[in-house]
Amino acid sequence: MVQLFRDNKVNHALTILIICFSFTVKAQNKHIQLIENEIIIDGTLIDWTKRPLLSHLTNPWKSNTKDHTIFDFSFSNTHFYFYFQTTDSTLIIPAIENEMSIDKSDRVELFFSAHKKIANYYCVEINPEGNILDYTAKPYRQINTEWDFQTLNIAVNKSRNKYIVEGSIKRIELSSFGINKKFFLGVFRADYFTLNQANWYTWAIPKSDTPDFHIHSAFKKIKIK
Repeated sequence: MVQLFRDNKVNHALTILIICFSFTVKAQNKHIQLIENEIIIDGTLIDWTKRPLLSHLTNPWKSNTKDHTIFDFSFSNTHFYFYFQTTDSTLIIPAIENEMSIDKSDRVELFFSAHKKIANYYCVEINPEGNILDYTAKPYRQINTEWDFQTLNIAVNKSRNKYIVEGSIKRIELSSFGINKKFFLGVFRADYFTLNQANWYTWAIPKSDTPDFHIHSAFKKIKIK
């Protein structure tokens, strides 16, 4: 198991931005209770007691094939929590020389945007070894890899045929990007089966004839009430 914690450059002034949400998160007609206790990020998922939001992702570019990825997220008063549990019998994890090396690795991904047209969006991609590629971007694919989440905390747990990625981001940081009561979320997975070939899985089905997560139709609207 690998754990990584980032919490080092957040300006204290961001505390004025924190917003106390009320009691539910609504996503795809499913209500998620605002949790009272914080989740320990250790890659075991023992703190997750509710039924997960997703039991699979879809590859719309390959006959709408379903995988076996389990995904969920929750909010506490202070944190956004998430996890992926992914079945994968052909793990491809090339040597990591820098952040962009993850681009050819099996991985799971979260994209956040405050707006439907994704004028600015914030991304994190995590492979089964806990290596992270995080960046901010603007359409179309104007990517700044020098940017990092400052409060990202993850743990990964890898076995022969599956891996778990569990993580959190402080809500105060997300609020600074406009991620508040309404925002847009992309949930993705890259499943490499050779060094140069991958299946691409997503929650929302993008309006694209080729795999592309960097368009607004790849995001789902999230409402927090």
